[in-house]
Amino acid sequence: MRGIKAILSSVVLTAGAMLGLVVADSLETQAGDCSSNSVVKCGVSSVGQLKQKYHGSTKNIFDGMGVGKHINTAPKVVNGYVTRSNTVTVDGKVVATNAVSAGRQYIHGGSIKRIHKGTKYYERAPSVSFRSSQLSAFVFLSKDGQFLGAVLKDCGNPVKGKNTVPKPPTPVYSCDELKVEAIAGKENNYRFTTRATAKNGASIVKYVYNFGGGTYTSSSSSVTHGYSKPGTYNVSVTPTFRVNGKNIPKTSDACKGTVTIKEKAAPGVSIEKTVNGKEHEKVEIGKPFNYEVTVANTGNVDLKDVAVSDKAPNGVTFKSADKGSIESNTWNYTIPTLAKGESASFKITAVMKDYQEGTIKNTACVETPTVPGGNPDDCDDATIETDEPTIKRCDIETGEIVTIKKSQASNPRYVDESECAPVERCDLETNEIVTISKHKAEEDKTRYVDKSQCEPVKRCDVNTGVIVTIPKHRAGASRYTEDLTQCEPVERCDTTTNTVVTIPRFQAGDAKYTTDLSQCEDVTRCDITTGKIVTIAKNEVDESKHVSADDDRCKVDVCEPESGEIIKVKRDDEDKYLPVDSKECQKDVRVCNPETKQIITVKESEAGNYEDEDSDSCKPVEPVEPKEEPKEEVKVESVATQLPQTGVTGTIGSILGLGSLTAATYYYLASRRM
Repeated sequence: MRGIKAILSSVVLTAGAMLGLVVADSLETQAGDCSSNSVVKCGVSSVGQLKQKYHGSTKNIFDGMGVGKHINTAPKVVNGYVTRSNTVTVDGKVVATNAVSAGRQYIHGGSIKRIHKGTKYYERAPSVSFRSSQLSAFVFLSKDGQFLGAVLKDCGNPVKGKNTVPKPPTPVYSCDELKVEAIAGKENNYRFTTRATAKNGASIVKYVYNFGGGTYTSSSSSVTHGYSKPGTYNVSVTPTFRVNGKNIPKTSDACKGTVTIKEKAAPGVSIEKTVNGKEHEKVEIGKPFNYEVTVANTGNVDLKDVAVSDKAPNGVTFKSADKGSIESNTWNYTIPTLAKGESASFKITAVMKDYQEGTIKNTACVETPTVPGGNPDDCDDATIETDEPTIKRCDIETGEIVTIKKSQASNPRYVDESECAPVERCDLETNEIVTISKHKAEEDKTRYVDKSQCEPVKRCDVNTGVIVTIPKHRAGASRYTEDLTQCEPVERCDTTTNTVVTIPRFQAGDAKYTTDLSQCEDVTRCDITTGKIVTIAKNEVDESKHVSADDDRCKVDVCEPESGEIIKVKRDDEDKYLPVDSKECQKDVRVCNPETKQIITVKESEAGNYEDEDSDSCKPVEPVEPKEEPKEEVKVESVATQLPQTGVTGTIGSILGLGSLTAATYYYLASRRM
């Protein structure tokens, strides 16, 4: 009994194993696989759907296969295939071998059980689980196209494998040298030459040069630059490389250097004069104020014995100075040494006792033997003024009533207040009605006129042939006419082009246009100068040489073969007929055929092959007079009626005995009738 049970158990187990094998086989991936073997039930139709399903046990299986990390981070996701030969292909190219897929169920023939974070799954090669030759998949690739992983679309099962796409070579790019060379014959000009390396996919986009005072961008590895000021300049070049689709600027110490421009001896000095720190100041009568004098060494060498002087203007009294001396209302001071780049400032206290109209200028000067040239080397001034009575005037520059000093009243800019009264005028420059001061309107009457001149009017523009709206003041120009009909389109015959054209009416007066449109029609005429029929515009007809198309001067003689007649036809129809010397239209002529000694009729062109009609070859031969023999009397009736006869008739005449002379004459006449 136990043996039987064992046998039954073995059968059951065997059947179960067989049944399990069948079930496993049924889990092979197919389109829309919704079996329990699918990692994502019923598969995925997009990467977005896969991302939504990427959680729980599905995430554990993908992570266990090492594919999950690429779902959200893969630089590229493309369509491809996982094949039964354990490869992954994209666009027909193998990107991975040794492919292994994962499923939730065991499949007989090579499944390996795995557990990741409590989730069980089975790994096997596509050659074990695939029933078809290949299955569609989403393939995850690196930016360089290297295989990272894949997921079967039909069942959502992850696939790993061995990448077969080699990594591209690492781009090499560097700035190797910046060569700086002085350009012979050009002072302070240098050539900068860059040597850089760019390979393995890297390329040079541009060079950014720094010459020590700003940058300069160039596509060339060699540029020039000139310096205008002395000094030491730090120079460099930074090439920009194109690497993996990005622009990367990169330099090095080898691409840096210095340029030193030596300074030429150039002494210089300047002086600046102010009053209370300004170039111009309003001061009060009797109240002290200060003049400031600043002397600066503007050259590149030290200055010696720099003499500064300042003479007070009329109405101003110098009271004191922080350095130097004041004598006869003039301040003097000598600076023993003024180093390069240094300056010295001085203050002179002054006072104005009485009102003085206008501005009062005070000038200070500097002179040093170190600076070659004229004396003094430089001067500068400052001005002062005092308050005075004010009056109201019209400022013709602003058109406003302003309060000015009485001394300014003589300035032509200021006039009586009434001149600022506003008036409306037409501005001929802007073609607008503007409100301006009365003075401005009177001052420029050529520009500002009665406002009615800005009113719009319609005129015909004879330059363009268009009706335009313009300001009234422009309507008087010769190009505009008040007669708007002059811009109406009319049809005329243009005798220069022989075409009917539509033009503005004002142009129709041109001699080349005529209202007779028929003058532009084509007519057929005989051109007697060429003897040809021509088609010309009617207005081109020259009666002295263009005659009727039927005129014989445009006809030629031709042979009409059907009638054999010589006729005249138009020269254009000459090809329809035969030449006049054609045989068909030649006259018949009588000639002598010397071979037959007969008079025959031939065509004129053949007459040269024969002799003339009166040739001796065809003259009749006188007959030999026969001996007289007794003859029967023959009655000859009306010889004249017998003359038209030929041949035998003549012979019979002789035989009948008409007489030798009669017979010879009759025979000759008969032969002429042949």
